[in-house]
Amino acid sequence: MAEERSDMSRDQLLNSAADIAVLLLENGGEIYRVEDSVQRIFRAYGVAGCQVFVIPSLIIISFTDGEGHSHSQIRRMSAQSTDLSRVGAANDLCRRVCRDCPSYGQIQRDLEACRRLPVWPLWAQALACGLVGFSFTFIFGGNWWGSVGASLCGLAIFPVRHMMIRLRTNTFFVHLAASFAAAVTALLLRFWGLGQNLDLMIIGALMNLVPGLALTSFMRDIIAGDLLAGIIRFIESFLIGAAIALGSGFALTLLRPVLGG
Repeated sequence: MAEERSDMSRDQLLNSAADIAVLLLENGGEIYRVEDSVQRIFRAYGVAGCQVFVIPSLIIISFTDGEGHSHSQIRRMSAQSTDLSRVGAANDLCRRVCRDCPSYGQIQRDLEACRRLPVWPLWAQALACGLVGFSFTFIFGGNWWGSVGASLCGLAIFPVRHMMIRLRTNTFFVHLAASFAAAVTALLLRFWGLGQNLDLMIIGALMNLVPGLALTSFMRDIIAGDLLAGIIRFIESFLIGAAIALGSGFALTLLRPVLGG
């Protein structure tokens, strides 16, 4: 154990802690979890006084070694998603690092294994979008045909959102375009006589886009005392909600007089 600790330089320790923090944050990990994980890693390797500042788009880690030299690193998050399996894997890796204090090479190999965890295939993700639309429309009081129509609207959301995310489009415009596609699909289905509950079909399909995680996270961050992170997530939730309303509103305003409904 002592040999493994001596193999880890301060810069390597900083890189390892930052890599684990990025893996947690970019896959939906909580702010407090990221900060606590980094501080625990530094304490495990005998480094006291580590300072961590995390907001949803930025990680700053700084500490001073025994010789009085300051070390710091900044990581910027350009895109985030929600993958709780990777959050769990990164959390397990943090626990192993704190318990065993492995070498830098071992940590990097474990990090790469976490990054390579399989994700759901595209067809399964598209099917889930359709199922969300079907389920919520039915819960909101829609009939069977309306729920089936909402599932088709949910399916229409997936390719638009997936393509725009791959193009690294701003989140606001991703939700704007996806909600527009859902409303247009609902209007077309109503025009073709395949769905009677237009409003319920649109609402049910748009539940795919509602920022439930951001809304929950902003309240949790506020309660935990991370006011800046909470405010950022609140603004993010507000902007996403505005994008959803604008996208579907544009579709209804432009096409409803033509297609009816």
